[in-house]
Amino acid sequence: MGLRNIKLLLAYDGTDFSGWQVQKNQRSVQGVLEEGLSEMHRHSVHVKGAGRTDSGVHARGQVANFFSDLDSIKAVKFKDAINTYLPEDVRVLKSEEKDLSFDARYAAVARLYRYYIYISAVELPQYRNFSIKKKRMPDIIL
Repeated sequence: MGLRNIKLLLAYDGTDFSGWQVQKNQRSVQGVLEEGLSEMHRHSVHVKGAGRTDSGVHARGQVANFFSDLDSIKAVKFKDAINTYLPEDVRVLKSEEKDLSFDARYAAVARLYRYYIYISAVELPQYRNFSIKKKRMPDIIL
């Protein structure tokens, strides 16, 4: 079958990551994906992301792609196969095959960001990794 271009839809909890991009001596989302895919393929695999996120930023719907020479796995089943090689804070939500010219970075036409701010005198534990805590309402324009 030859080389295949696999598109991934990802979700991750960015709490323990230095961001998307591989950085020396830092844990990154791209690095974790490349380690898992390289182990799965038994050779080095490079992953391209639609965009980069900063340290601590979470994502639900990040798009990435990589080239695979594995023809024994259906494109839609890569999701399940890859997830067995990933830590719990990164998950592939969907996988599909694209033509060889597809590039996640250049195919992105929009990005949606959501910011959660909660106002409380006491920090609520269920929100500690997913919001900005303020004791009073910040001066913002909505």
